[in-house]
Amino acid sequence: MQLAAALPDGPTRAPMPLLPSDAVALGYVEGWRGGIFHWIRTTPGGRLARCKIKDPSLQNWPALSEAILTAIGRL
Repeated sequence: MQLAAALPDGPTRAPMPLLPSDAVALGYVEGWRGGIFHWIRTTPGGRLARCKIKDPSLQNWPALSEAILTAIGRL
């Protein structure tokens, strides 16, 4: 609530332009743990149909479960 009270006067959001109709887009940004991929698909009307974000943490989950099972086996 304190952050909202500290906002300057004026609009708090801006209209978003329509996305291209029936299109696919791929984005990539380098995060501190590795590459982050964004994939979107739009409808024929230019609305968002699908969105997939792949964080590099997903690649670490299999290794984490293996590390835990190995550590438990040593107890």
